[in-house]
Amino acid sequence: MTKSRNWDRSTETPKDKKFHDLRASGWTGPIDQDGDKARVVGKGRDLCIEKVK
Repeated sequence: MTKSRNWDRSTETPKDKKFHDLRASGWTGPIDQDGDKARVVGKGRDLCIEKVK
């Protein structure tokens, strides 16, 4: 069994794996709730996050 990279050592879900793999690859930007690269668009109340393609 692979060692968990979660802070609480809980079992990694597929979303957790995507998150940790992105960080390990050097991605420092935002990551959405599904573990995908994201970017912040808009300002103030119109601020939102969208996936990076």
